[in-house]
Amino acid sequence: MFLTDFSPSMHLSSPCICKVIIPPAGPVPTPLVNIAMSSGSIPNIPNIFTSGMPSQNLLTVTPFSNGSEASAPLGGVISSLFCNQAMNILGSLKVFQGGAPVKRMLDPTAQNGMIPNSFGSTLTP
Repeated sequence: MFLTDFSPSMHLSSPCICKVIIPPAGPVPTPLVNIAMSSGSIPNIPNIFTSGMPSQNLLTVTPFSNGSEASAPLGGVISSLFCNQAMNILGSLKVFQGGAPVKRMLDPTAQNGMIPNSFGSTLTP
């Protein structure tokens, strides 16, 4: 299984149900696609490299995601946030780097808030 590192791997979540303001009707729950890239994740493991890039583990969080801009300022139905953090919720049970399990391709993600508005997976290593 491929590990994720600081190179741009994509976390995709669909649908991310957000409240979009439609002028005569008001806020309407609308399914959107939420995308987060691991190249913006913090903190990385500074002394372990995979493919020449710093490695990442389950302590690494992506502080912003894209795709829910249309729901500003109301945000998601559950989290009430838009363009917020994405994180992996399950990693390797056998490989640990920096004291925590590594993140891998196809691992599940929670996106658009600390209380996630949607769930997805890591689609690219």
